[in-house]
Order: sequence, then structure tokens, then C-alpha cells
Amino acid sequence: LTALGLGLALSAWFWLPALLERGYVQLEAMTTGYFHYSNHFRGLDLVQRRLLFDYAVEAGRTPFAMGLAQAILALAGAAAIAARWARRRRVEPQSAFALAVLALSTFLITPLSRPLWDHLPLLPFVQFPWRFLSVQAFASSLVVGYLGAEVSRLRRGGGIVCLLGAAIIATSMLGLRPEYLPIGEADVTTERLSIYEYFTANIGTTVRHEYLPRWAVPRPFTSAVLLNGGQKPPPLVMEGELAEARLVARGPTREEWAVTVSSPRARLAFHTYYFPGWRASVDGEPREVWPVENLGYIGLDLEQGEHEVVLSLGRTPLRAWSEALSLAALVTIAILLLKGRQLGAWRQKARRVGLAAIGILLFAVLLPRFSAPPHSPSLTDLTMDFARMPYLHHNPRGVDFGGMARLVGYRLSSEEVRAGETLEVVLHWEEVRGEGLRAEVRLLSPAEHLFGVPACLARDDAALSCPHPPPPRMRGGLGRGDGGCGVTRHRLRVPEEAVRGLYLLAVQVKGPQGEVEPVTEGGQALGTTYLKPVRVRNWRRARGDEPALARFGPGIVLTEVQTEQVSPEALEVRLTWRAERAIPANLGLALRLPQVGASLDTQPHRGFYPTSLWRAGELVDDRHLLPLPEGTPPGEYSLEIVLYEVASLAPVGTAQIPGVALTKPTIKASYPVLHRFGELALVSLSAPSRLKQGQPLTVKAKWAAEARPARDYACRLSLLDERGAAVHSQTEPLSPTYPTSRWPKGAIVAARYRLSLDPLLPPGRYSLAVAVLDPRSGESLGQFLSPLTVEERERSYAIPPLQVRLNVDFGGQVRLLGYDLAREGDELRLTLHWQALRRMEGDYKVFVHLFDPATEAIVAQHDAMPRRNRYPTSWWAEGEVVSDVVTLS
Repeated sequence: LTALGLGLALSAWFWLPALLERGYVQLEAMTTGYFHYSNHFRGLDLVQRRLLFDYAVEAGRTPFAMGLAQAILALAGAAAIAARWARRRRVEPQSAFALAVLALSTFLITPLSRPLWDHLPLLPFVQFPWRFLSVQAFASSLVVGYLGAEVSRLRRGGGIVCLLGAAIIATSMLGLRPEYLPIGEADVTTERLSIYEYFTANIGTTVRHEYLPRWAVPRPFTSAVLLNGGQKPPPLVMEGELAEARLVARGPTREEWAVTVSSPRARLAFHTYYFPGWRASVDGEPREVWPVENLGYIGLDLEQGEHEVVLSLGRTPLRAWSEALSLAALVTIAILLLKGRQLGAWRQKARRVGLAAIGILLFAVLLPRFSAPPHSPSLTDLTMDFARMPYLHHNPRGVDFGGMARLVGYRLSSEEVRAGETLEVVLHWEEVRGEGLRAEVRLLSPAEHLFGVPACLARDDAALSCPHPPPPRMRGGLGRGDGGCGVTRHRLRVPEEAVRGLYLLAVQVKGPQGEVEPVTEGGQALGTTYLKPVRVRNWRRARGDEPALARFGPGIVLTEVQTEQVSPEALEVRLTWRAERAIPANLGLALRLPQVGASLDTQPHRGFYPTSLWRAGELVDDRHLLPLPEGTPPGEYSLEIVLYEVASLAPVGTAQIPGVALTKPTIKASYPVLHRFGELALVSLSAPSRLKQGQPLTVKAKWAAEARPARDYACRLSLLDERGAAVHSQTEPLSPTYPTSRWPKGAIVAARYRLSLDPLLPPGRYSLAVAVLDPRSGESLGQFLSPLTVEERERSYAIPPLQVRLNVDFGGQVRLLGYDLAREGDELRLTLHWQALRRMEGDYKVFVHLFDPATEAIVAQHDAMPRRNRYPTSWWAEGEVVSDVVTLS
């Protein structure tokens, strides 16, 4: 226990701040979805069934389990410990500790421990219960050590112990097939790491961005530093004017700047993430810094003039105390090691260390078997793929495209190109075996593989053939010259409207029918192969006289909107923005077609050119695909465009764009059928099975054209009581914006109907009847029934105690009986007590204004239907008393 305590104290410099300062980072999503512990317990698959440990990660196979040999030896060790206790007639604390840790760690891996995971604080942050295999492995090694001690007492026990050790090594190592990343020390650079983060969207963290500062909302996908080639750009000006900002010196935890402010005051955001501990000194004097909301950058206020600014990361009090605790533990351990040690004990330790060194040497003899093969130092063989090797690496044997061709090197005309210019890519190939093959190169954004959306700026393909066999000096290596089996040349013209940024070069080989040849390595399929990224520079300067369709806050203008339905499932929306000033936030973008329930929430350019990177006076072209629900009927719609602060969801501005034309219906050859109505079929019907009195009945239906309809059919929706009598009925077009006479055969069309039922409809069981009517005769072509239960709404007719009684009538329809008023902190809590004098047809809102009686200036207001729009007045029964709480900030 003392050793465990000292170990915890020794490592306190790390775990204590990590736990107590976790409120500064974004851990909310760390334990949700796939990362929730409930998905990763081990039951019958706790122990592998193969003698050699299986490292494969695929369906039905997992390396996150105990090895069979290790499990058997651990059980044997537990039996040896039990025999040892029985022989000595006492329980030894050391072996009891080993068994206890083994039992507890194994228990925490199994579903039996679910109550502990549900209720113990912090435990869910482990995410995967099988991570306790590491603790289990430590305890197993102790338990197997006791087995070795018992076996060594036997005749020739030393040899048996050696055989057991060799068996553990063999069963653990012989099944290991490491997949090495072919890189050298020179390939691990800041630039390459930045490219990896950009390519995978793991910005400084893992897939859930949990260790980014909590003020960085939304999560970033790129940065001004990356766009600036790794160099820190001048700080972002949030207020005021900056004449000059020059980076003097930069280190991991320190920046020195020479800053000249031309306005009376300036508020700056430096391109470095804020964490507690960052400090600033201005001209040698300490100055307060803070995290910039929506960006997470370091914020600093400066006065007019020239300043020397130093930013440095220091210790918080918690970190200082934690490091002091660890230092004290280190000193204590050193004292314990030196105190009372005799020379003989040190010699015994030395012998043990010597035996351990021999074991390490034996292991080192086996290690070259797993070492990475040598690779060419040429930069022209660098590739990466998202599936298995998302880091720029060398390819000593080339990149194999399905056995049809092998890419052995490439050359770029430049690693930086301006919009409107042409990039030339030369690919060198070997072992071209297929006929009619074509090599394709695309310049695209990471949004394509990260979000599954088209993001290609340019593409070019060329015929791939091998007229001459490669010379011997070219075979088996990359980037060794311009000779070889075949060369394809690709010219990619960068569009003039392309925004600046880092773009990927994707390479594919296509067969005669356009099929993509898979990339393989060692018999396993890889993803798309990408070459070294290319940096695109651009500056589209606005004239200033562009039309202003809408303004979004003080700095952004929407100048143009173009839409095109590219498929029945997607609407392409092309936006052009004008930035009139620096935007100190990464704003979210919402696109909505509310009439059909289509929506997309993202960032401009999917976050790869966010608003904080837009420069004053720049035109930004932005393109998105808005997914359309299946069955969206053609017609004219209104597009809603919203820019908003992601953290608070507060809108910065909204634009309504009318006249958006959808022209392509969904066409399907097969579909389920609920009921046939002549030429039409009901494919699906979505309606609630239970409904409270007063609630409107919303029905969603999907229709299919079995043949091309000759008429414009109508739909009748009726509510039938238990006797079959209609208590409500309404008739309307099957699809209001898309008459059935225009439907092609196989068209799937979604429709939405709203039935306003009597708010005092008697509770009970009903049936929703859906019928199709012939427009000429009015005859029904059939009827489909769906059950519905109407539940009685809880109503109050008793007048509650009133703090202030009023009895004021409004229009002879509703009476304000009185109100209660209380102040809670910064809020006024006003409770209005209403009584319905009769049934009301309309849904009325309630205005509450808090104002200064002298100036009539309104300082707070509330405007909504009662109970936060959830209980409209048309639902009230005569004599009903409704209490409505209004909160004013």
C-alpha cells in the first residue's frame, strides 16, 4: 500500500491536473455513442481460443482479450498460490495482492461489473472495459511468477521455468505481424504532423476533440497557422486597428511579439489556444489574458502605441502543488532505496539486473524480424491513405492498384499554386497489366472523405499503358528517375473561385468500364491513395458594389445564391459571401427547406475555410449539398439560410430565398405497398397512435405511381369513431405542389397533412381513414385504416391562491384572474392565472413588457402563447383555469 501511495504521488504531476482541470476541455462526447462502456464488455470472448495470440481486428476476431496460454498459466499460478497458502497455513499479503488485482481487473472487464461502471465517478472515462487488460496483464505476470517459484522447487524445475517463459514469448510474438509505417526520423516534422491532423480531422487530439479547450466551439478543422505554412500570422483584430504585428521569437510555451496599435484601444486574438496558465506581459508589465469565445484563442487588450508582448505558459497553483507532490515522492523513494542497504543486497540486485539484460538481448535478437524494410529517401514516393496509413510515408515497393498497375513515383510542378493556374502532376508506373486502364488525379478537399460530400476542384485522367518493360534499375523502388514502364501526365486547372487552403491529390486507376481498381498492400485493401498535399493561394477582392441579398451581423454580406437539384436526393446550394471585416468567430451555417423538412447544419466550406479566416474585402465562394428526404415533390420552395454562433445557437442573421425550383422526383422500381388505389399505391403512413385532446393530428404519407396517373387525384382523411361514423373529415390534393397527373411511373412522392381536430373531442378509440378520390366522380378508390386513441387532457377548473387579484376580462373570451410575482436572482418570475370565459377559436399570444414608466423604455419583454407555446388558447375548455409562468431576464 505504501508503494502504491508513493506511485500515485510520483505521478500526481500528471493525473491530478488531468482530473481536477478537466472542466477546461471538451469531455462531454468522450463517453457517448461508440465510446460508451456498455458496448465493450467481454463475456465469452474474454479469452481467445487460439494458442497463438491473434492480433487481427475484424468481424468475430479481436485482440482486446486474454491470450489462451496466458489465461491457462494465470489459472495455474492462482492454484499454486492457493497450494502455497495451504502448505504454510497463512495468507501472504504480496500474493493476496496479486490475486486481488487479477480478480478485480478481470471482473471490471465483464458485464457483471456494469453496476460499478454505472455509478462510480470517472470510471466511464476509461471508455472500454477491456482496457483493464493492461492491469490484468500486470497482475497475471505476478501470479505466473509465483507459479515459476513453485515449479523451480521441483527437480529440473529451472528448465521447466525457462520452457514456460519461452512459451509465453512464442505464443505472444509468433502471431504478431506489425504493419510498419515506412518513415525515417527526418519524416517526423511539424509540417507532416499538421498534415496528418488536417487529413484525419484529429486536431491535436483524437476523433472526439475532447482535449481542445472548451471555448473552441465549433471544433476546428484547419487554422490560420496551417494556411500560413506553419508560421504564426498576426493576431486577429476583434476591435480597433492594428498597424503592425511582428513575431520576434516563438517556442512551445512562449511567444514574443512587437505590436503597434494605431487606434486608441485594440482587442486582439492571438492564434494560440488558451489554457489556464497562459500569461502575458506588455512592455514588462503583467497583463490579463482570457479565452476568446467561439475560437478559444488567447485574448489581449492593448492601448495605442508600440508594445513588446510576451505570452508564456506557466503553472496554475494546482499544477505547482502537483509537481511539488511528485518531487517529494521522488525524494522519498530515493531515501528508501539508499537507507539500510548492505553491499550484499546490492550484489543480489545486480545479478537480477544482469539476468534481465540477458533476456532483453534475446528479445533484441528476435526484433529485426519485425523491423521495417529500408525505403527510398526520395520525396516523390510519399503517399497516405485514410483507411490504414493516414501519415505521409514512403512506399519502397510502390503502390499496388489491384494488381493491374503499380505507382512507383510522382512529380509535382509545384507544391503551391494560385487559383486560376494549372498544376501538373507526373505519375510513374510499373507492372501495368490491364488493357484500357486510365489513371485519374483529382484535386479535392478533405471534406470528401470525412463527410462523404463531393469536394473536387479539378480532375484529369490519362490512358495508362506499358509500351516498354521497365529497365532493371527501375524495378522494386520508387522515385528513381524518369524512366520506367509508363508515365501519365495530368494537368489540373484550379478554379478562380477556389478559396485558399491545403488540398489533397487523390489518385485512382479505372478499368475499361470505369470501375475503380482497389489499392492493396499485403493482400489487404487500402483506401484511396493521396499524394503530398498542394497549397492553393487566392485573393478574390470584392468590388464593393455586389448586391446585398442579406446582412449577417456587422461583417458578412450574402451577395449571391444559386441552386440546382443535382439528383432527387440532393440540392446543390452555391453561396457567395463578402467579408467586410475580420470575423472573430467560426460561425455555423444552417440551410433549410422547411416545407419538406430538409436541413443541413455545418460551417462554411465544411469548416475547411471557416469565417474566422475570411479577410476584410474578400469574396468567398461556398458550395453545399442539401440532402432532400426521399419522395420530396417537385415544385417551388423557399430556402432559409442562417449564420449562427455554434456555442449559443444565437443567429447572427437570416435570409429567405424564394423560388428554389425542385424538378426531379424520386423514381424507384420496387417499393413496399400498404394499400393500392388504382394507379396509385400507399407506400408508408406515419401517424401517431395516441393523441391528447387539442393536439393537431399530423399525418405523413408516401405515395407511389404504379402507372402514370391520368388525373389529379385527391386525398380524403377522416377520423372515424368506433361505430364507423366520421367525426372529422377533410379533402385536399394528394400532393399540393405536385399534381398526380405530372407523376411519372415509379415516382415516390411524400405528402404531409394536418388535421385540426376539435380540442374537446371525446376521448376514446378512433380510426384514421385514408382514401383516394377520383376527381371527376368523387368516388373513393379504396380506404386504408390506422388506429388512433384520443386521451383526455388534464384540466383544472379550481382558482388557485392569488398573490394579486385582478379579474380583468379580455374581449369577453378570457379573464386574467390575477398574478404572482417573485424575483429569483437576475430574473423576474411572473405567474399569470387565466380563466376561459368561453371556447376560443384563435390561438392568442400574451405580451408582457417590463418598462420604465418615465421614459417608457422596455428593458425586458415576453411574447408567446401560454406555457411557452405549448398550450394554445384554442385548446382551452370553457371555465378552465390555466396558470402560465413568464420569466423575464
